[in-house]
Amino acid sequence: MKTIIATLLIFIVQVCIFAQPKITREVTKLWDDDLQDWKNLSEKIYQYNSDKELTLYQESTWSENENKFIGENKTTYDYFGYRTSINDYRAIYDGKLYWILNDSSEYLINEDGCKNQFNESFNFLTWRWDYEYLDGCLIKSATHYFKNLLTNTSDWQPNDRILYSYSNNNQNVNYIVENYAGGDEWDLIYKGHEYYDNRGNLLEEYNSNEQPRLYENTYDSKDRLVFQTLYTSSDPDSALLFRRETEYKYFEDENGFLIKMLYSRRYANNNTYNYTFLYENYCDGLTKTEEYTTFIGVRKQWYYEYDEPTNCLESEEVMMQISPNPSSGSFTITSDLLFQNTEISIYSSNGQLIQSIPFVNRADIQKITFDNIPNGVYFVRLKSDEQSITAPFIIMK
Repeated sequence: MKTIIATLLIFIVQVCIFAQPKITREVTKLWDDDLQDWKNLSEKIYQYNSDKELTLYQESTWSENENKFIGENKTTYDYFGYRTSINDYRAIYDGKLYWILNDSSEYLINEDGCKNQFNESFNFLTWRWDYEYLDGCLIKSATHYFKNLLTNTSDWQPNDRILYSYSNNNQNVNYIVENYAGGDEWDLIYKGHEYYDNRGNLLEEYNSNEQPRLYENTYDSKDRLVFQTLYTSSDPDSALLFRRETEYKYFEDENGFLIKMLYSRRYANNNTYNYTFLYENYCDGLTKTEEYTTFIGVRKQWYYEYDEPTNCLESEEVMMQISPNPSSGSFTITSDLLFQNTEISIYSSNGQLIQSIPFVNRADIQKITFDNIPNGVYFVRLKSDEQSITAPFIIMK
């Protein structure tokens, strides 16, 4: 613990400053050996409102006969304070494009910024997911209800639920999935867990569903996944067996930009698949290209367009100091970034937003106080218009 505390006192990171551009268009292409050229496969379109919130997402595929992209699916988003409305459409094309509403849903967000309810209408059923929290941690989610619109059932009927519990300073998350059996009775469907390190990286994930799976992950110093092992079984009552290993390797230029990634996947039958991703440095323009080649030589390419220049600047050292650390619930943040119209967000170790303090722009010191927060490892993020930094801290009462 002393080593961890010493490490947390001053958290220094190397960052690249971005203007946080939004992707507006993504095109996937496949290399044609016969034509010795790239052929269009699919297209994704993104649109945003003035607050940079996503309002439209549309997927299309390339038609050789029409010589253009033809829409397949699209989703629209509308924002009303603490409510977000979402409509999914599927396309019908017979020379003209018609959009048919396929699914409607909405999110309700509580005053703490946490998802409080999710409603979805699909075909003749309407579903509702409710969420409950305790001390900033999700303890019950996806308590499903439904009513049949054909029979005009007026009462919501319980269906499934997921119950969560936490240990090891909230870094270990255990859950059980149950099905409603009538009255106060619930039947167990399956259970699982997620284990995180003190930087929020998922180390292990397991569930005992019809095909149980166990993932084990390893990360590098930049919190990038470098190794993953998967164990699985075709029978919940059978032992888990090795399924595959995936190894990731990253290559950067002299400025720290990712220029190439290699990953290799080895299966239990000793078949090995190797992939190469090439990344184009897009700091001086509006576009970016990614390309990969599989072990059999298949080449794919992604082309991106952005809504504004990325305005990359040289990397610089940014400091955030948290003291005292550990604390009993009151601590001070010191950083030059606090001069820059900065938002402060506090997260639990499982990524749950606990508190948000918008638009800090008055000094290089900010005091934070929590009255009711359990012991554990948390994260504070400072985010301005051009950059963000994150540091861990410990609550110990």
